[in-house]
Amino acid sequence: MQSSPTAVRREIAMEMLRAGDQRGVDDSLALLEDANVPDWQRANAARALARATSPRARSALGRIARQPGHQELRQVSKGSLCQMALSKGLRSRLFIPEKFGASRRDITADRMWQLALANLPMGIYRVDVEIANGVAWRQFFKIVE
Repeated sequence: MQSSPTAVRREIAMEMLRAGDQRGVDDSLALLEDANVPDWQRANAARALARATSPRARSALGRIARQPGHQELRQVSKGSLCQMALSKGLRSRLFIPEKFGASRRDITADRMWQLALANLPMGIYRVDVEIANGVAWRQFFKIVE
């Protein structure tokens, strides 16, 4: 199986981001927004973009997180947005996106909640948003310092 130069360049870009090199942002964004590639590749790009410092990356992840369908890709994008917030020094707050829809009408709403994290000890935490006795959104986060 032969890879195209574009696919190889995008893979390298994601590895660059994972290593902290911001030069990989543009190609990783292109992969995230390319609807012609499988969702698992787009999700890998979303994971790599969690280390990006670009407002464009944050904006693109936000758009993907709000798009209907592609549940796993949306969840990964939301998780990357949370990681971005935590890595920017916002360790005292966690922004949790909430999206829910009414079943009889196609009404949706986006919300952001702030939780005080300053007094929590180091560890791994889980946040669940429950709607109608079911988990609608779940995210894990880690407090390291």
